[in-house]
Amino acid sequence: MNKFFITAAAAVSISFSSFAQTTEGAMEDFSEYIKLTEEENWSGVIGYMPDVFVDQIGREMLLGVLEQAIVQIEQSGLSLDDFTDFTASDKFLDYEGSKYTLLEFTTHMSFRGPQDQMEQMQSMAATALNATAAEIKEDEEGSRVLHLEVPSTVLAVAVQGTEDWRFMRYTDQQKPMVAQLISQELVDRLEELK
Repeated sequence: MNKFFITAAAAVSISFSSFAQTTEGAMEDFSEYIKLTEEENWSGVIGYMPDVFVDQIGREMLLGVLEQAIVQIEQSGLSLDDFTDFTASDKFLDYEGSKYTLLEFTTHMSFRGPQDQMEQMQSMAATALNATAAEIKEDEEGSRVLHLEVPSTVLAVAVQGTEDWRFMRYTDQQKPMVAQLISQELVDRLEELK
């Protein structure tokens, strides 16, 4: 199941075609990302990931991971419902010719399944996803649905002097990868943006 969350994290890795330093502008770009995700346009999503990330993992491998993530999400009974509470940090970090910032939002997910699986999913969501809210409600058809709110962070990077931003999810699990791809010093300094 841990592999599921790694691939799900890749599937919802946020990317925008250009970064707006206001929440309003960023939300417009975020809508485009949502559209790409809903259309399962993984090639488009990968186009917004940092080159160093794509080069290290490989474009074909990322396409496979993203496609597999959708299958795993569907098989698990989880669905990605919405992204809200989007905020862009007003702090930027200059590091070795690039600028970095953190973006935060809430990922809303839901799970439909038998009661015993629902309780397991609720417990796992609290630990594996750091879900801050988990609530079981009935939908219009009378089925029980587990609704999850998962705080999410995105690392945004652009070459100095450009507004060509690239994005990737940034969680405690991704920090070692960022440290390996770029540097541990960068990971340490990113804490200044919080």
